[in-house]
Amino acid sequence: MAPGFFQCAFCGKSFRWKPEIAGRAAKCKCGKKIHIPETDPGEDAAGGGASALGAALDSLASPTAPVPAARQPFCRACRRPMKPDAVICLECGVNQQTGEALAAEVETLSADERKKADWESGVAGLKFVRAGLWCNLVGLLLYLAVVIGTIVLAQRGASVGAAAQVAIALAALLAIGCLWVSPFFCLMVPKDSGARGLLWAAIGCFTFNVCLVFAGAVIELPPLAGLAGLFSSLVGTLLLLMFLLRLAEYLEYGQVIEDAEKLIRAFIGLIFCGFALLLPCFQCLALVPFVVLLLYVTIAYALLILSLARTISVSLREDFG
Repeated sequence: MAPGFFQCAFCGKSFRWKPEIAGRAAKCKCGKKIHIPETDPGEDAAGGGASALGAALDSLASPTAPVPAARQPFCRACRRPMKPDAVICLECGVNQQTGEALAAEVETLSADERKKADWESGVAGLKFVRAGLWCNLVGLLLYLAVVIGTIVLAQRGASVGAAAQVAIALAALLAIGCLWVSPFFCLMVPKDSGARGLLWAAIGCFTFNVCLVFAGAVIELPPLAGLAGLFSSLVGTLLLLMFLLRLAEYLEYGQVIEDAEKLIRAFIGLIFCGFALLLPCFQCLALVPFVVLLLYVTIAYALLILSLARTISVSLREDFG
């Protein structure tokens, strides 16, 4: 095994070991749950790892992120809570790995009881989150289509018909609607994920920016209002990305967690390049990195949304059948 990597015991795929994910349970791309080693596999292979004092100094030098609390497991048949390591539900006798019932009869829930159990187990909340993610992805694609269509209209000028202009206007309204509604669906994320507060803060930042835009269309605002709107948008986007990272941690999918961390770092780099473009002495140097990071952040964000939506579907199918 290469230094600094660990492998999935089922498919053999290698993943890079990081201190911030040490000891966590993750989900491989093959769909199996794996346990991330507590220590660097490369150090262990090299000769036994660091001493206790050295490990303590390393932990002080690079503190790890707090590990989110483990999700409460629920029976896939009766939705009642179970112990974390239990395989057989003591209430209905269903094997959680095979889905087979050991008892002669399995107690069935009424429609109202099942709906209540779905909310308590987080199933209904994750379904709302999945719908919100798909809605956000559709809004993003429509927004990109509107941007491209607007550029084409600007180049062709009067040769473009009225039908194309109406189509672009309708697509813009639909994109705004999807992007505005999607966070409210995602607010149904289970409380034990710890992600709901981040999303509320992001919605507050975006709402503040929208209020400034409408106020600027009615009355004349000072120049600082524009900077405040830009700052609130950047903070809101960063909070939204942190929400996606917390959601990935809740779903315990190591690859999605790593993708979300990369996206956050790229977005922070994009912000720095954007501010560098405002300085005349750095415009030439920052233009190319800004364009590259902008394309990367846009594509990575769309892929992250798609991965999270698919991961939620897999998690619901595996945990609740």
